[in-house]
Amino acid sequence: RHFPGRAAGAMSAAVGLMAVLPVDDAADLAWDALVTKARTLVQRLGGGARAPSDVGRSFVGGVGPEADGNGNGCGDGDDERTSCESHPFQALIDALAQITQHANEDEEFVAALGETNGHDVLMRLVLHPDENVAETAADALQVCADANPPGSPFPNRTRFQFGSRGSRPSRTVLHVGKRGDPLDLNLRRVRENLGGEKKSIPNIAWHAGVVLSRWVARRPEIVCGKDVLEIGAGLGSPGFTAAAFGAKSVLVTDVCGTAVRNLRYNAGRGGAASSASRNEDFDACNTKELHESKDTKGTTSTSLHEKRRRIRTRCVAATLDWNEEEDGLLVGLRARVQQELGRGGGHKTSHTRPGDASKKTDADEHEETDGSEPGKESNRHRNLRKFNLLLGADVIHEEGMAQGVVRCLTELLCDKNGLAVILNPAPEHRAGAGAFPGLLAQNGFEFSRTSITSSLLRVGMEEETEDIKLQVFVIRHKRDWGGEGLPDTKDVGDGWVDFVDYY
Repeated sequence: RHFPGRAAGAMSAAVGLMAVLPVDDAADLAWDALVTKARTLVQRLGGGARAPSDVGRSFVGGVGPEADGNGNGCGDGDDERTSCESHPFQALIDALAQITQHANEDEEFVAALGETNGHDVLMRLVLHPDENVAETAADALQVCADANPPGSPFPNRTRFQFGSRGSRPSRTVLHVGKRGDPLDLNLRRVRENLGGEKKSIPNIAWHAGVVLSRWVARRPEIVCGKDVLEIGAGLGSPGFTAAAFGAKSVLVTDVCGTAVRNLRYNAGRGGAASSASRNEDFDACNTKELHESKDTKGTTSTSLHEKRRRIRTRCVAATLDWNEEEDGLLVGLRARVQQELGRGGGHKTSHTRPGDASKKTDADEHEETDGSEPGKESNRHRNLRKFNLLLGADVIHEEGMAQGVVRCLTELLCDKNGLAVILNPAPEHRAGAGAFPGLLAQNGFEFSRTSITSSLLRVGMEEETEDIKLQVFVIRHKRDWGGEGLPDTKDVGDGWVDFVDYY
C-alpha cells in the first residue's frame, strides 16, 4: 500500500510507534500467573497474610493454612495425607521443592516470590527445628539467590502497593516479521534504577536493531543454514530473528555481562512473554499447522511455534569484548561458549526444557553433522569456528568503536564465504561512524553501502531513539577468484512497506 502526501507521513508515524510497544497483555498475564503461583506456595508454607514474626512461630509449631491440627502441616487429598505419614513436615518439604523447581525453570518466579513475602518465608524456614525442612529451605534459598533476575532486590522486603508495578519486569514488543510470515519478539529488559524512563544502552530497543531484524526476515536466504554471530547485541532482536528464519546456529554477544544474561533468558523463552510458550500446546492456533505453510502469495512461511522453537534451541549468549583477548577473539569466545554449554546453555535458569534436544525437525537432521567428519554428529556451538554471517546494529557510536567492529570482521568472519551486515546510523548521528568505510578498505574488505530511505523504518520507535538516517553495509573479504557479487540491498527503500501490512 502506498499513501500520498500527509497520509503517508501519518501512516509511517503510526506504524513506527506500533513497531515497539512497552508491554502487552501477554506479558501482564504471564507475570500475574507467576505471582499467583508464588502466592499459592507461600500460603502452603504457612506464610500467607501473616506478619513476619507470626510466620516464624507458625513454622516451628507446624501450624499453617494447610495444617492438620497436629502440627503436621498436611493439606487435603490422598497424596498429601500419604506424604504426612512418611514425614511430619512433608507438605512443607514438597512446597519448598516446588519453589526450587519453579526458580530453576524461570528466574522471574524468584522476583514474583519476593513480591509475595516469599523471600522472608524461606529465610525463616532455614531456622526450622526439623533438619529436613531446614535443609530443603536452604537449598531453595540458594537457588533463588543464584537465579534472582538482574536488578531485582534479593531478599525483597518491599511490600507491594496497589497501583505500582512492584517487581514486574519492563518489556518491549518488536514486530519484525511480515504479514504472511509474522514474528513478534516480546523481550524482557534488565531492571534498572537510572531515574525516570532512562535506560542503559543494551536495554534500549534501538530502531537500527528493529530495521536489521526486518531485513533478515525479508531475506531469509541470507541466514538459512548459516552459523551467525551478532555483536553488540543488546536485546538481541537481529540474532533471534536470524534463528527464527532458518539460521543453523546463532551466537548473540555483548560486552555487558548483565545484557548477556538477559539475552540468555529471552532466548530461553523463544522470544515470548511466558514460559507457557515452551509447552507443546502453547499456541493453540498452531497445533494443527505444519512447520511450513504457504501464504496467500505462495511464499513459504514458518509457524510461530516453530520460530520460537528455533530461537530457544539454536541461540547461545556469551560475552565479547573486542578490545581485549590477547590470544585472539575466536579463542576467547570459544572458551566462553564451552563454559555456557557446560552449564546447560548458560545460567541454570536458561530454561532448556527436557526433550527439546531430542525433538528435531527434518530440517535439523542434516544440520547436525560437521563437514570435516561426515556422518558424525557434532554440536554446532561446541565446534566453534569462524562465522558465515556476522550481524551488528548501531554498533559504532563512539570514537574507536569502528576499529573494534573491523577487528571482529577480521578475526571472526569466514574468509571465503563469510558475509557481514552492519546497520548503523550515519556519521552525522554517531561519533566514530565516519571512520568505518576507510577501515574496511584498509583491512581488505569490499562492501556496499546503502541509505535506508523508507520513512516506515526511519521513524523513531522510542523516546531514546531519534528519527535519524540509517545506513546498511554488506561486507565480505575481497575476492580474487570472482564468484557472485554482494547481495542486492535495493529492498531497503519503500519496498519495505509489506513489513507492516499485518499490524
